[in-house]
Amino acid sequence: MTNQVEDLDSKKSSMDKTVKNLKDQVEELTDQVSEETKAKLAANNKVKHLQDELERLQGQLEDEEEAKDAVQTKLVSTNSQV
Repeated sequence: MTNQVEDLDSKKSSMDKTVKNLKDQVEELTDQVSEETKAKLAANNKVKHLQDELERLQGQLEDEEEAKDAVQTKLVSTNSQV
């Protein structure tokens, strides 16, 4: 009977260690997922910012091209009058 109790105590101790190890692994993985989620959100925010900047620069380029075309049209018109 004493051997059975000792065996059960040993098994319980072993299972307690296993449970602790598993809890530690879960905590570590949870932290890792949290960090990866933060990094993904930061990357998504950067992509969004860069897309907005690209749209702004494309709009600026279009405006400058329109202004250039207007100046060229005026120049051609002025040259033809001379």
